[in-house]
Amino acid sequence: MKRIHVFEFEDLAWFPNWFRRCMTRLIIVMHKLLKTDEELAELLAGIIKETQITSIVDLCSGSAGPLPSAVNILKEKHGIENIKLTLEHV
Repeated sequence: MKRIHVFEFEDLAWFPNWFRRCMTRLIIVMHKLLKTDEELAELLAGIIKETQITSIVDLCSGSAGPLPSAVNILKEKHGIENIKLTLEHV
């Protein structure tokens, strides 16, 4: 498959900041409606149990999406207490 270079309007300097915030909030709402945090927690639980790696670094995902909630599910449902989540915004 040929590489397609695309961009996101909200990453451009001229894009209104208030609209950018609305878009990232909508992403969070959609994650909550679709319960992606539960699916993500299930996937991560398997990886963490197999690798014993409990540190997650989230790079620029726009308000972290479902990760903070998924980490809570990992702690409560899967008993993975020593998990560390780092949110980075570059």
